[in-house]
Amino acid sequence: LLTEQALSAHVARMLRDERADHFKSEFFRQWLDLRKLRSLAIDGEMFKAFSLDLKRDVETETLMFVRSIIDENGSITDMLKADHTFINNRLASVYGISGFDSSEFQRVSLKGMPRRGLLTQPSILMLTSYPNRTSPTKRGNWILEAILGDEPPAPPANVPTLEDAQESNPNLTLREYLELHRTNQTCAACHATMEPIGLGLENYNAIGQWRVTDEGLPVNASGELPDGSHFDDPLELLAILMAREDDFARNFTRKLMTFALGRGLEYYDRIAIDDILAQTKPDGYRIVDIATAVVLSRPFRFQRGDPEYLP
Repeated sequence: LLTEQALSAHVARMLRDERADHFKSEFFRQWLDLRKLRSLAIDGEMFKAFSLDLKRDVETETLMFVRSIIDENGSITDMLKADHTFINNRLASVYGISGFDSSEFQRVSLKGMPRRGLLTQPSILMLTSYPNRTSPTKRGNWILEAILGDEPPAPPANVPTLEDAQESNPNLTLREYLELHRTNQTCAACHATMEPIGLGLENYNAIGQWRVTDEGLPVNASGELPDGSHFDDPLELLAILMAREDDFARNFTRKLMTFALGRGLEYYDRIAIDDILAQTKPDGYRIVDIATAVVLSRPFRFQRGDPEYLP
């Protein structure tokens, strides 16, 4: 274990072992907030396809998906653009795919469908919704934090809620409610960053089903980001996000390093993160390469031991 060659070989061997499924599950549960699914509330009267079994299924789908990316030595960008997933009969009803009668999961192609990668999976779309409706703000905020590593400041106190705007203006669309909400100057700056991203996912309802109307009104999933990038639908939004692969790679590496070290990162860990990104970028930020580089990094190999167990 004293040479980088031997360590790299052991990382590759261990990731191929079925016991690595625990790491793959726990890291992604922590990074993507999948643990929150267990206490998530959804209005079953409004969304007939929802059930407690479906809530477990959407987590299984996401974990099987990310494991497949790792097992195929994929890039982190495959997590955003891959055109396959894993579904059973309950998830088939959410995806609108016919011919599934079994509760067993099968790999399916998403070619020809408005779905790609993690961000259009029901698990993420449920996590970033309210029990009875979508939330462009929550969805945009989640993507900024979990995917791009941008953390908007906490909302100011005494800000009027969206529900207040809805009560005063019952005939507006959700997009129009949000625009009205942004007239408050204390809210405008953060919402201008989060909401266009979230609105780009409005074609997916609170449990992830595709829709073209919402309460009888056409869904408008177009938008423009603060940098001027324009999109007309969810897939165009995903293409814009994938263009920020360096930001995604940095955030992913920071999350993985935090998980590996079992502590928060400090300013002096920046050097190791920079080195890992420089090493793995030429081959497209492959997940296995990033994991290997984390193990070879100085923070991981030279952790301070617990004094109770030192000789």
